[in-house]
Amino acid sequence: MLTGVVPTACGGADMLERQTRATGSIAGPGTTGPSGSAAPAVPVGFALCKDVPRPYAPSGWYRPTPVYVGNEQPTQAVKAWAEKQPGYAGVWLDRDHNGWITLAFTKGTGDIEVRQRELEATLPEVGVVAVEVAWTEPALEDLRRRVTETLTARGWSISTGIPIDRGVVSVYLGVLSKERLDALGPFAGERICVEGADPSTEVPAGSQPRGGDGWRLLGDGLVGQAYRTGVATTDAQYAALWTTAGMVGERPAVNFDTAIVVWLGAVYGSSCPIRLDGVVVDRDRRVLFGKIVVPGNPAMCTDDARPHAYVVSVERATLPQGPFAVQLGASDPPRGVPEERTLVSVDLSSPGTVAADTQIGADPKLVGEVDRLGIVGTGATVSLNDPWRYPIPAGCGAKVLGIVNGVLWETDGLGDTPTLPPEWHAIADVAGDAVVEVTLAAAPPKLMASANGLTLTYRSSALDRAAVPCASPPAP
Repeated sequence: MLTGVVPTACGGADMLERQTRATGSIAGPGTTGPSGSAAPAVPVGFALCKDVPRPYAPSGWYRPTPVYVGNEQPTQAVKAWAEKQPGYAGVWLDRDHNGWITLAFTKGTGDIEVRQRELEATLPEVGVVAVEVAWTEPALEDLRRRVTETLTARGWSISTGIPIDRGVVSVYLGVLSKERLDALGPFAGERICVEGADPSTEVPAGSQPRGGDGWRLLGDGLVGQAYRTGVATTDAQYAALWTTAGMVGERPAVNFDTAIVVWLGAVYGSSCPIRLDGVVVDRDRRVLFGKIVVPGNPAMCTDDARPHAYVVSVERATLPQGPFAVQLGASDPPRGVPEERTLVSVDLSSPGTVAADTQIGADPKLVGEVDRLGIVGTGATVSLNDPWRYPIPAGCGAKVLGIVNGVLWETDGLGDTPTLPPEWHAIADVAGDAVVEVTLAAAPPKLMASANGLTLTYRSSALDRAAVPCASPPAP
């Protein structure tokens, strides 16, 4: 029951570069990756975009400094120099090498080693390297045009882009079905990579279910507020919740001895209608959420975040014992909308039990200023000068914080102490994890980490990342 698909409300930006907003992610056993659907098998004849390697310069061309953590690189000045050179093909930032600038030049237009020496002589203080590539940007743009024309002629929703650091045309097909991959046959051997869901996870078209195991749909409509939820345990609360959800008309009867009422104020993009396929109860986490799907796994959705209200009854026998939370999906509410989660502070699993209005409301852990911050972990890329929550896993200690914006961060404020400082150990949860607030700054690059009255300053580390167990993000 804890499986499903993440519907998204997305704009028309390139798939590899856009940020998607989850509108009901279902993260149970078997769900992986940012799309929430199972990782697809490698398609025959085309590489998955995540597997296309980036070109790097020889290791000796990179220096320990400078270190760039944001977008403070003199990219425009470097690009202006490169555009005057023969064979210039593109520019990107390399977070694997301290944020250095990479300049691409096509093969056969000059000795790349000579080009690198010119760079070092002309821009000695800048972190920049030259690499040879077998493509040109105009050629990629032409390939993208031909692919788009071919696939859209079939009436499919697809998204294409040019991740310049890989020198390919990315094609998001929605679903990696044989039919769609076969349609790319005329482009076999060209610089194309594909993305999409495994066909076994495709959400079929169909009407809205009226109920399922342990739940019944009382009403739904394109009304109310997005990113909201609510709970009712009495008929009076039900009447108020029905109005708050934006519903009109007569309310279906509910036996509150055996059931409660839940409102899911979901969100969708106008070009991608959603559907409630079920209600999921995660007893271990004590969370109830909707299995909200986008039929057809579209490649693009408009990013207008419209509301779709679902009001359902849920059998008490399915509820977890004790206090529990209601939210749209298995993932925590996105930053800025703590109202999505409704916390019920009493046990409603027993027949006829009632929660007073004061026992149904916002989760105070999400409403506080610090706790409304986004959560990031090692391997993340964040904006400069904005605070974020950063969890330090049990056993990792605070000497080396991990990798943020491609840089490994280490502090001298703890000497050689490998464990958490007492101030941070005091706020660790039962699993031993501690959450601190981090802020990243440039010129000079530093990371500030604060919690429980203690602030530590972190600098770029020269440690071998492979030798730091907590430095790398967990494998997908």
